Amino acid sequence: MLNGLPPLLIGLVAGLLLLLNTLVWVPCLLLLALAKLLLLFKVVRLRLDPLLVGIAEAWIAGNGGWMRLTQRTAWDVAGNDGLDRRG
Repeated sequence: MLNGLPPLLIGLVAGLLLLLNTLVWVPCLLLLALAKLLLLFKVVRLRLDPLLVGIAEAWIAGNGGWMRLTQRTAWDVAGNDGLDRRG
């Protein structure tokens, strides 16, 4: 983690990593989404779906990575006392 750095520098690093992650994955995602929109063949659309999901998952993983690197996250989960694990 970058906790030893000044907050302004951590913010700049986080913003830069967010920008880079977005610039890597969004063009790929948009290109395949446009192909899916324009190519009306069912077989093509079905083959593009896993690729689109994979790109979205990679984008999310990248966001999780830079967040873990630049900030601490403290989870405080409440309201789950009455939930059924099997329901």
